[in-house]
Amino acid sequence: MTSPVKAPARVTLVTGGSSGIGKVVATRIASPADHVVVAGRPGGTAQDVADQIVAGGSASAAAADLLEPKQIKDLVDGVVTEHGRLDHLVASGAGFSPAGLHFKLFTDMDPADFPGVVTAHWLSKAYLIHAALAHMIPAGYGKIVNISSDAGRVPTPNESMLGGAAAGLMLMTRAIAREVGRKGVRVNTISLGPLADVDMVRLAQMSPSGEASVAVAQKLTSRLLFPVTAADIAAAAEFLLSPAGDNVTGQTISVNGGVSTT
Repeated sequence: MTSPVKAPARVTLVTGGSSGIGKVVATRIASPADHVVVAGRPGGTAQDVADQIVAGGSASAAAADLLEPKQIKDLVDGVVTEHGRLDHLVASGAGFSPAGLHFKLFTDMDPADFPGVVTAHWLSKAYLIHAALAHMIPAGYGKIVNISSDAGRVPTPNESMLGGAAAGLMLMTRAIAREVGRKGVRVNTISLGPLADVDMVRLAQMSPSGEASVAVAQKLTSRLLFPVTAADIAAAAEFLLSPAGDNVTGQTISVNGGVSTT
């Protein structure tokens, strides 16, 4: 007789999971008892990451453009349709898309680029949270962890639009946490600065802002008091998703190597 397939203890959706922070988070929280859905951009490498996780845990892959609200809703609804639930959401990604990589003085920016920056750093997460809450609230349980930028906490030249969008996400985190806390859902944000294991200069070179972005990336990296890696961000996310983090909600936790102390 074939044994019935055991339902996972928790189902977690990690967006931006095909690379960078999202990939490290997905790999870290994976376990045989829980299932991780690794979501990446269409045509990306999310399936490769899921295949790597399967060796030591349970995982599958999905695709969505995080700048497109309908694709985000379809992604979240698809997870629930396939797995019967959505317990945790780690909202990473989109910020390193070309739309989000604008490092310029405010007066040097093209207003036509404003919506892309806001969508990449704020609205993409809002779309994800809204879609996830539609399932978490009826279930009476859920945890949401947003990955954002410390520019939302520390006024930084050349990051006015990015910082404004990140600050909006942080305040939204607090407000939504108040709205849904008594319904069993926790919402938090992890904010970060430059990462030692991410080539910030290479990312800056991808920016439409060109050399100005490279100069900003180099300056921010020089302000680190000690190195922070993607694994440090993943550890913070793991804590918030664990039972140890049950009493934490509506918070923004900076894991930034001391950048905000200078």
